[in-house]
Amino acid sequence: MKIKVFALLCTVLFILTCFIGCGGNDVGNTSDVGGAEDVISTKVNNIKNISDYAIVRSADASERVKEAVKALDAAIREATSERLYTVVDTKKETQYEIQIGNTSRKSLDASKLENSQFVIKQIGDKIVITGGSDLAIEKGVQYFIEHYISKEKGVTVPGGEGVRTRDENVFSKIDIGGNNLKDYVISGILYDVDLKQVPSGSTSVMEAERLADFSAKIEQATYLTLPIVASENLSEHNGKYIMLDDTNSDFTSYEIKVEDGNIILYANYYSLDDCINSFFADFLGYDLKEEKITGSQAVSITEGRKYDVEKTAIYSKEKLYEVLEMAYNNDDMLIVGQHMNQTIPIGEVFDWDMNAFVEECGVEPALLGWDVVGTMIYPQNLKSLESARVKIAYQLTEFMRSGGIVTLSPHYPNPLDEEPVPGNSIKGDLGHEDKWEELFTEGTEINTRFMGYLEQLGDFFEILKQNGAPVIFRNLLESNGNWTWYCIGQTNASGVEKKIDPKYIKDLWILIYDYLVNEREINNLIWLYAPNVMARGGGAFVGDVMDCYPGNEYVDIVGVDWYPDEIGQKVPDTLLTSYEDLVKTGKIFVYGELSAGSNRTVGDNYTFTTEDYDEMLMRFTELGVKSAYTLAWSSWDTPEGRVKLTIYEMGMGDRFYYNNDTYLDKSETYELLYD
Repeated sequence: MKIKVFALLCTVLFILTCFIGCGGNDVGNTSDVGGAEDVISTKVNNIKNISDYAIVRSADASERVKEAVKALDAAIREATSERLYTVVDTKKETQYEIQIGNTSRKSLDASKLENSQFVIKQIGDKIVITGGSDLAIEKGVQYFIEHYISKEKGVTVPGGEGVRTRDENVFSKIDIGGNNLKDYVISGILYDVDLKQVPSGSTSVMEAERLADFSAKIEQATYLTLPIVASENLSEHNGKYIMLDDTNSDFTSYEIKVEDGNIILYANYYSLDDCINSFFADFLGYDLKEEKITGSQAVSITEGRKYDVEKTAIYSKEKLYEVLEMAYNNDDMLIVGQHMNQTIPIGEVFDWDMNAFVEECGVEPALLGWDVVGTMIYPQNLKSLESARVKIAYQLTEFMRSGGIVTLSPHYPNPLDEEPVPGNSIKGDLGHEDKWEELFTEGTEINTRFMGYLEQLGDFFEILKQNGAPVIFRNLLESNGNWTWYCIGQTNASGVEKKIDPKYIKDLWILIYDYLVNEREINNLIWLYAPNVMARGGGAFVGDVMDCYPGNEYVDIVGVDWYPDEIGQKVPDTLLTSYEDLVKTGKIFVYGELSAGSNRTVGDNYTFTTEDYDEMLMRFTELGVKSAYTLAWSSWDTPEGRVKLTIYEMGMGDRFYYNNDTYLDKSETYELLYD
């Protein structure tokens, strides 16, 4: 008999030991479920007619509780082949119910339960599973499924006073500068992946996902469900907040700040996860992977901490210029570049373009181009804009860190437009002399608007400067044409064309240069002057390539943009004369943009391949044109078909590099830049 009693005691102790993480006890009564010792009921009652039951949850149950209800329904259906109705507690109460969470039925008062406690209890013909938090309710449902639902016995319930458990691995207190964590909300200033405008008071899809994931981690560690509040609505809440902020532009660090009792996880898109992990490990003393406390159960947070992120240095501006000069002076060396697709959302474009290029060509391009205005002006949601700048800057700096070169060109919006629209606002005209004088007059509406654009441009360039990243800046591209508002050729609303004095374009260049270099002290730019290829003297409404040249002190390198319709032996004299005039400045030359004209690149007429591109480049070299690099523009769609300008859409991209050792890919520029 003593042996049997001892064996029984061992069995009970074994069950308790297995459940020590949750603890457990019989519920004393339905009005007061707190304060009892933790034990587990070993009695089991059978439910014979489970098909009579409905599952009931609160009408405003959280997603966690809703998912728990779905899991319960699926487990019952698998074990019994019965599918129960799930209803909300606004429906009329019935005799047979499985009540999940804190419903209006009031069958059991769970108000005195601790956050980590759950209760499973049969009350008359009702089965009640509830807890002190949504996570506890979820764990209660999981426990019920594991212990009381099986194919052999169907659905059973704990007999006697039921089961109540307590998670022993839970914080007793988390204090932040004298404030209890339970009084906090979660918010974020996070990157919106597609840069769509986010309505006031809401969050983007990506932002919502990251905040929800962080909230789930907090709940996992503390059993607290902290509300998620949009950053613009924080003033409406009296409580403190934990802010996820991925606008940190220093890519060599992230920081956990404690300011006025608030916690700010200050990182960037790529280091935010590490920042979150550091917060749990170092500030809370909690192992997210093992789901356990590693330090004290009573936590007090009073000050922040900065963490270093190991990064190798990027090559200098001087080294970049040295490599450009080397390529310019070597006929057997040409850096090949690709402008990134302007129609792909910024959050996706870098990987999208790179993957497409590598798949077609087998290598990564040595040079990437990007229209920087897309990251600084057009997004209407400014809290996403700051993060977007940081993300694209991070992608570009990592490309440079691995041996790539970056060129940036801004299609400035027309400052007459109050709300610039991508693609449209670069067109039209500013006006004639009176408007140009107004543009240069401090305090006027268009001057203020344009200087606002320059301020945002400067903010972006400062991120690159902060991280030691030099870039080639192709300012006021093709300004000797007549297709943008900052061109020599101006067309008013009535279609009247006029050629303005090129001094205005020169003065605009100098204004931009003075603001960025002298006022903002942005010294990481190599300034590229790149007009459109033109015949000497220009035309009625276009200018010569040198018409808008601001002077040697404002320019580092020169080049042209060109889309010739003839490729082979019939190279227009305009390229040669444009080249001759530009290199008289003593500057090295590049192809700012180079591809074939529309008669060979659009829709069904497409006949231009990388073999043609190779033939064109080699022919130019034979004619004496020296260039440090070439940049193919991005493709776009038209009613007549897709304009295929990218190297990876020209076709035969793998042969392009394989057949000609002249063309440098990123691995080769890495050797030159980091020798």
